[in-house]
Amino acid sequence: MTVTTTTTRHSFNGTGVSFSSGGTQVGHGPHNIQFTIIDASHIQVYWTKGTGTVGTPISSGDFTAGSSGYLVKDVHYTVQNAGTTSNATITWREAGFTSGSTVIYPTNADTIVVTRNVPLTQSTNYQNNASIDAETIEASFDKLVQTAQQLNDDKDYSFRFASTLTGSTGFNSSAGTASTLNVNKADRISKALKFDSNGDIGVSTFDPDTYADTADTYRNDALDHRDTAQDYATRTGAVVRHFDGATNNTSDSSPSDQAGVYSAKEFAIGTTASTGGSAKDWAIYTSGDVRGGTTGDMSSKEWAVGTQGRGVANEGSSKDWATYTSGTVDNSEYSAKKYATDSATSATASASSATASANSASVAQATSIAMAIALGIILTPLF
Repeated sequence: MTVTTTTTRHSFNGTGVSFSSGGTQVGHGPHNIQFTIIDASHIQVYWTKGTGTVGTPISSGDFTAGSSGYLVKDVHYTVQNAGTTSNATITWREAGFTSGSTVIYPTNADTIVVTRNVPLTQSTNYQNNASIDAETIEASFDKLVQTAQQLNDDKDYSFRFASTLTGSTGFNSSAGTASTLNVNKADRISKALKFDSNGDIGVSTFDPDTYADTADTYRNDALDHRDTAQDYATRTGAVVRHFDGATNNTSDSSPSDQAGVYSAKEFAIGTTASTGGSAKDWAIYTSGDVRGGTTGDMSSKEWAVGTQGRGVANEGSSKDWATYTSGTVDNSEYSAKKYATDSATSATASASSATASANSASVAQATSIAMAIALGIILTPLF
């Protein structure tokens, strides 16, 4: 065979769906892995479990059911076309994917990655003066090429510095020093990789997971406090809620109500009656008693210029007590204007009567004088 491509890995999504064990298989393969192999053992098959996957490969060796990992040849899959010029294929084994009586091969939510895993050995022993088969030599060369491709692929998927980095601007020392970890196991446990003050690779002083967990707790607490504070500040039409269940930077989805507790906004401008009336209602509400107050509790504006208390005993606005003239202000008393205008009317009527009386007196006097003259009575002064 020959090695005519540089492909050393292939990934694809499954096509399986649930079916009963022993029934018609769906999505089992064969699946083309897009490159040739010399031996069936020269590949690794990695299964990445997708979300919502029901069936999983069974446990075998280092592989644990339910967790992503390397599948096991002849347990989870078989290999075809090894040692030929055709691309190899893999086919799922029903026994490797059966849970109870249900079989589900990798679904379209699962990802399969197949890579070469050629042993770094040379097992062909060439004898002196023996005939050499061309196919045997070619197989050895094929293995060397595939090994080189595998190492190159490993390099591409490994952490490394770019070849353009050089000198003091790239490294304090050298690329080899900067990329070599020189820390014992005991000092690496529960630590994280980092670059030190020289830009060389090293390990952290503290366990980042511990600090991340603590930070996550504080972050979720802060989120709960934020949401609760927001309710205290702005929630209207209902009681303030207490948030205490935020997780993964997501707000508490079922906060508890706090009976009788209302927000600053509700107390300021709200309409919920059980608050005892908002500041806004006590100031300007004119459609009736203050919402949340008791009977007869009206706003400052209503007491000043309103009409709700008109005709109600012991009530009436300042404006009504001053100027209302269409009736009594509180079923018994009239406004100042009403009393004033009614008094003016009475005074005018009295003045008219007085004028009329004076006029009558003048007429009577004139009549008396005329009669006296007519009777020959001469009136002389007494002095």
